[in-house]
Amino acid sequence: MDVQNTQNLHFRNNLVEGNQGGLNIRADSRGSATSLKGWIHNNLFVLNRNNPTLYIEGRQSSPYQEVTIYRNYFTRNISPYKNTIVLFQVRT
Repeated sequence: MDVQNTQNLHFRNNLVEGNQGGLNIRADSRGSATSLKGWIHNNLFVLNRNNPTLYIEGRQSSPYQEVTIYRNYFTRNISPYKNTIVLFQVRT
């Protein structure tokens, strides 16, 4: 997902299974009023491969993005030579 000037994002109660990677979010905003506040909770990430299972990136122009991640289960994800979870320029 590539979101711009999105205030709220809820990703909850999902099964993310058997993908090339998992959840990929890139967020951008022009100011603190439109910064992203995201919640990722109660998800199961299983059997994803080749890319990070959870990748969240805030753009350099907007250091205001905030994501809360809790009660998720990551298992049997295969991502050789890459991290399973990547958080880049976001506040968690």
